[in-house]
Amino acid sequence: MTIGSILIGTLLALASFIVTHRHYVYTTISVDVLSAALCFAVGYFVTMTITSVVRSGTTTLFVCYAQAPECMDQNDKTLKLAERIKR
Repeated sequence: MTIGSILIGTLLALASFIVTHRHYVYTTISVDVLSAALCFAVGYFVTMTITSVVRSGTTTLFVCYAQAPECMDQNDKTLKLAERIKR
């Protein structure tokens, strides 16, 4: 998950650097770098937050199924996980 977050942050930083450099030609390089660093941080932390929510939901589903598979099958008939595992 971390590599994906770094990749998203890097892509956002690159896009920010290009846009800032094109529109603000007469500014110093520090504006471009500051904008890229800010976009990298925002992209990285937003992606990490989203992936941690998905990871915790997936972990919760597996733990619930491991502790009470009959209850999980009873609550969601379409899964029928116990029958699939027995095969």
